[in-house]
Amino acid sequence: MRRLLVGSILALSLAFSVAPASAGLGQPEVDPGITDGTAARELGEARSLWREATVPSYRINVSRYCFCAPPRSVKIKILRGKVVKVSNNKWYGPWTVKGMFKVVSDAIKGDAASLDVKYDQALGYPKSIAIDNIAMAVDDEISYKALVRPLG
Repeated sequence: MRRLLVGSILALSLAFSVAPASAGLGQPEVDPGITDGTAARELGEARSLWREATVPSYRINVSRYCFCAPPRSVKIKILRGKVVKVSNNKWYGPWTVKGMFKVVSDAIKGDAASLDVKYDQALGYPKSIAIDNIAMAVDDEISYKALVRPLG
Protein backbone atom coordinates (compact mmCIF):
# COMPACT_ATOMS: atom_id res chain seq x y z
CA MET A 1 0.00 0.00 0.00
CA ARG A 2 2.85 2.36 0.88
CA ARG A 3 4.57 1.74 -2.50
CA LEU A 4 1.34 2.50 -4.31
CA LEU A 5 0.96 5.78 -2.41
CA VAL A 6 4.58 6.82 -3.05
CA GLY A 7 4.29 5.81 -6.72
CA SER A 8 1.09 7.82 -7.11
CA ILE A 9 2.67 10.90 -5.53
CA LEU A 10 5.71 10.63 -7.81
CA ALA A 11 3.52 10.22 -10.88
CA LEU A 12 1.44 13.27 -9.94
CA SER A 13 4.61 15.30 -9.25
CA LEU A 14 5.97 14.50 -12.69
CA ALA A 15 2.67 15.24 -14.36
CA PHE A 16 2.44 18.69 -12.74
CA SER A 17 6.06 19.56 -13.38
CA VAL A 18 5.66 18.82 -17.10
CA ALA A 19 2.19 20.35 -17.47
CA PRO A 20 3.19 24.03 -17.77
CA ALA A 21 5.57 23.40 -20.68
CA SER A 22 3.01 21.34 -22.53
CA ALA A 23 0.39 24.01 -21.88
CA GLY A 24 2.49 26.63 -23.65
CA LEU A 25 3.67 28.30 -20.48
CA GLY A 26 7.31 27.21 -20.73
CA GLN A 27 8.88 30.67 -21.06
CA PRO A 28 8.53 33.22 -18.26
CA GLU A 29 6.84 36.51 -19.09
CA VAL A 30 9.16 39.50 -19.52
CA ASP A 31 8.01 43.12 -19.60
CA PRO A 32 7.81 44.27 -23.24
CA GLY A 33 9.75 47.44 -22.37
CA ILE A 34 12.63 45.24 -21.27
CA THR A 35 12.58 43.01 -24.34
CA ASP A 36 12.39 45.88 -26.82
CA GLY A 37 15.02 48.00 -25.04
CA THR A 38 12.70 50.86 -24.07
CA ALA A 39 13.29 50.42 -20.33
CA ALA A 40 17.09 50.46 -20.73
CA ARG A 41 16.95 53.51 -22.99
CA GLU A 42 14.73 55.44 -20.55
CA LEU A 43 17.03 54.46 -17.67
CA GLY A 44 20.05 55.75 -19.59
CA GLU A 45 18.32 59.03 -20.41
CA ALA A 46 17.24 59.50 -16.78
CA ARG A 47 20.77 58.77 -15.48
CA SER A 48 22.17 61.36 -17.90
CA LEU A 49 19.63 63.94 -16.75
CA TRP A 50 20.55 63.25 -13.10
CA ARG A 51 24.29 63.61 -13.86
CA GLU A 52 23.68 66.86 -15.77
CA ALA A 53 21.67 68.24 -12.85
CA THR A 54 24.80 67.93 -10.65
CA VAL A 55 23.08 67.46 -7.30
CA PRO A 56 25.82 66.32 -4.90
CA SER A 57 23.81 67.10 -1.74
CA TYR A 58 20.15 66.23 -1.23
CA ARG A 59 17.54 64.72 1.02
CA ILE A 60 15.71 61.66 -0.21
CA ASN A 61 12.55 60.20 1.28
CA VAL A 62 11.97 56.64 0.11
CA SER A 63 8.92 54.46 0.79
CA ARG A 64 8.74 50.76 0.00
CA TYR A 65 5.54 48.81 -0.63
CA CYS A 66 5.85 45.03 -0.53
CA PHE A 67 5.17 41.89 1.43
CA CYS A 68 8.34 42.38 3.47
CA ALA A 69 9.53 43.42 6.89
CA PRO A 70 9.48 47.02 8.09
CA PRO A 71 10.57 49.74 8.03
CA ARG A 72 8.38 50.96 5.19
CA SER A 73 10.04 54.33 4.70
CA VAL A 74 13.21 56.24 5.43
CA LYS A 75 14.57 59.78 5.24
CA ILE A 76 18.20 60.08 4.20
CA LYS A 77 20.53 63.05 3.90
CA ILE A 78 23.36 62.94 1.36
CA LEU A 79 26.14 65.56 1.46
CA ARG A 80 28.65 65.70 -1.40
CA GLY A 81 27.65 62.19 -2.46
CA LYS A 82 27.99 60.59 1.01
CA VAL A 83 25.18 59.39 3.25
CA VAL A 84 25.42 61.40 6.48
CA LYS A 85 22.06 60.85 8.16
CA VAL A 86 19.49 58.04 8.05
CA SER A 87 16.19 58.06 9.94
CA ASN A 88 16.21 54.27 10.34
CA ASN A 89 19.40 52.20 10.07
CA LYS A 90 17.35 49.00 9.63
CA TRP A 91 16.24 50.19 6.18
CA TYR A 92 17.32 47.72 3.51
CA GLY A 93 16.06 49.47 0.39
CA PRO A 94 17.97 51.97 -1.76
CA TRP A 95 19.73 54.74 0.19
CA THR A 96 20.59 57.10 -2.69
CA VAL A 97 19.45 58.10 -6.17
CA LYS A 98 22.24 55.87 -7.47
CA GLY A 99 20.65 53.03 -5.47
CA MET A 100 17.24 53.77 -7.01
CA PHE A 101 18.81 53.56 -10.49
CA LYS A 102 20.37 50.22 -9.49
CA VAL A 103 16.94 48.84 -8.50
CA VAL A 104 15.67 49.66 -12.01
CA SER A 105 18.81 48.28 -13.65
CA ASP A 106 18.57 45.02 -11.68
CA ALA A 107 14.92 44.59 -12.72
CA ILE A 108 15.93 45.04 -16.38
CA LYS A 109 18.86 42.63 -16.10
CA GLY A 110 16.66 40.15 -14.24
CA ASP A 111 13.99 40.18 -17.00
CA ALA A 112 11.18 41.26 -14.66
CA ALA A 113 7.68 40.29 -15.73
CA SER A 114 6.50 43.84 -15.14
CA LEU A 115 8.44 47.07 -14.68
CA ASP A 116 6.86 50.50 -14.38
CA VAL A 117 9.14 53.47 -13.66
CA LYS A 118 8.25 57.16 -13.51
CA TYR A 119 11.21 59.52 -13.66
CA ASP A 120 11.31 63.08 -12.37
CA GLN A 121 11.21 65.30 -15.46
CA ALA A 122 13.52 67.98 -14.04
CA LEU A 123 16.18 65.89 -12.26
CA GLY A 124 15.80 62.44 -13.83
CA TYR A 125 15.70 60.37 -10.62
CA PRO A 126 13.16 57.49 -10.36
CA LYS A 127 10.11 58.93 -8.56
CA SER A 128 8.30 55.62 -8.54
CA ILE A 129 9.29 52.07 -9.37
CA ALA A 130 6.92 49.08 -9.50
CA ILE A 131 8.40 45.64 -10.14
CA ASP A 132 6.80 42.22 -10.47
CA ASN A 133 9.65 39.79 -10.98
CA ILE A 134 7.51 36.71 -11.67
CA ALA A 135 4.07 37.11 -13.23
CA MET A 136 2.52 33.99 -11.74
CA ALA A 137 4.08 34.33 -8.26
CA VAL A 138 2.32 35.84 -5.28
CA ASP A 139 3.92 38.39 -2.95
CA ASP A 140 7.07 39.01 -5.02
CA GLU A 141 5.97 42.47 -6.15
CA ILE A 142 7.82 45.49 -4.79
CA SER A 143 7.33 49.21 -5.31
CA TYR A 144 9.27 52.30 -4.28
CA LYS A 145 8.34 55.97 -4.20
CA ALA A 146 11.02 58.61 -3.78
CA LEU A 147 11.10 62.34 -3.25
CA VAL A 148 14.42 64.15 -3.70
CA ARG A 149 15.01 67.67 -2.42
CA PRO A 150 18.34 69.21 -3.48
CA LEU A 151 20.29 71.02 -0.72
CA GLY A 152 22.19 74.26 -1.03
